[in-house]
Amino acid sequence: MRKLRSAWRCALHGVAGLWVLAACAGPGLPADAGQDAAPFDAGPDQAASDVDAAVAVSDAVSDVTDSGSLVPGEWLDGPLAAPVAWQTLGLHTLDAKGRSPLLTTPVPDNSRYVAIRATALPMLPSEPACVRLADVDTGTGLSWVGPDKDKPDAGICTNCLHRVQSGHGYGLFVFPNDGKPLPNVSSLQFRVTLQHCETGLPLPLGLLGSQVTKVEVEVASEPLPTADQPAKLALVLVAAPGALASLDGLAGHARAVALRKDPLAAALEQRLVAGFAAVAVAASVRGWIALPAKGLPSVAPLHVGNPDRSDVDALQSAVDAAITQVWTAAKLSQSPAGARIVPVVLVPCLNVAQYGGAGDELAGFSLRIPGGSRVGNHASMVLIATQRCGGTGSPSSTAKLAALTLHEVGHYLGLYHTDDALGLHRSATETDVMISGIAMSGKWQAGFTAKQAVVIRTNPLVSFGP
Repeated sequence: MRKLRSAWRCALHGVAGLWVLAACAGPGLPADAGQDAAPFDAGPDQAASDVDAAVAVSDAVSDVTDSGSLVPGEWLDGPLAAPVAWQTLGLHTLDAKGRSPLLTTPVPDNSRYVAIRATALPMLPSEPACVRLADVDTGTGLSWVGPDKDKPDAGICTNCLHRVQSGHGYGLFVFPNDGKPLPNVSSLQFRVTLQHCETGLPLPLGLLGSQVTKVEVEVASEPLPTADQPAKLALVLVAAPGALASLDGLAGHARAVALRKDPLAAALEQRLVAGFAAVAVAASVRGWIALPAKGLPSVAPLHVGNPDRSDVDALQSAVDAAITQVWTAAKLSQSPAGARIVPVVLVPCLNVAQYGGAGDELAGFSLRIPGGSRVGNHASMVLIATQRCGGTGSPSSTAKLAALTLHEVGHYLGLYHTDDALGLHRSATETDVMISGIAMSGKWQAGFTAKQAVVIRTNPLVSFGP
């Protein structure tokens, strides 16, 4: 395991110069712990049957303008589901050990999930502290998450029935995530704790320059759907400059049209739709956005996991601004931060910084597990690299990138790897898209397991309605 110089810490194995699958999540977290390095062009190309190079642009989508300028994006099928209705549990002062008081939230009968969101205050980009839950009990003697331990845990608890992962800026915690429906519990008792983002060690108040003194806590739940309410998942596909050659030299709305016609983008859409349909979730790419180069941080490579840079937060702001522009033109008024969408952002290449080295190239990266329900500009996206950094080596096959994208979106919806102690046990490697080596396995038609389907359908980003 390598120690990474970052507020995000991913457990990676391999040698520099190889393309590494690092579906990492958030600060301090090895969502893809134990992943071996893989050549960028590893495995056969199975993409031929998956790609239709002549994907037509829907007649239902027309050019839209905003203040006289062409919008570099398209939006399909009107408004999204209503945002999650968060209820406040108040602002709480942390004790000397960096812990909140014990808090209690009621859990309505027949709930689909109960979600808890904790925001650290104040929060600066260089803040070393992350927030996590501890001492989560049902009030009936059942402990879902144990107390913090005085040893490094990479930010993901190991003494828990339901996984919780620390988050930089804020933490999002969704129950259940053990592959079973939410049991009937009348309440949950818990506390919020501070952890050092890199090591996962408990962080007493003020240690290592931390300025966090309080946490704001919110909760949400929604009822179980009825049999006639289908599950829906909305995605937005965003292309950064240089990610797709078909967009080069184009400007304005022509870039969005080219994005929808691009064979790789079409293959990713097809794989996502098919992968989620297999677990009875109707997924659709609702937005297609081609970012202009102006005002963006460097994305070739896009640096992740470096506390001295704010590249991912700056990219998130650019994505939010582009979505807002497209939604304004379509007469939609939601905020991207609170919307039930999964933003999948294609970038030329990804790099994660290390101590004393240039860093590893990454195939894909989920910034948080689970993602969504953002606070402020703190980044929460799925990132996919379409090329090798520096332009060397063969490009990755379309089939591999499509499987990797489904894998990363699975992380974003709360799934961990199934070939380590953090994830749901898998019954067959050939059929499980959440194995850590999916980019190398060649089993690129793999999908979600039955237990993973339960976790996906309890995530707040999945909506139910007519």
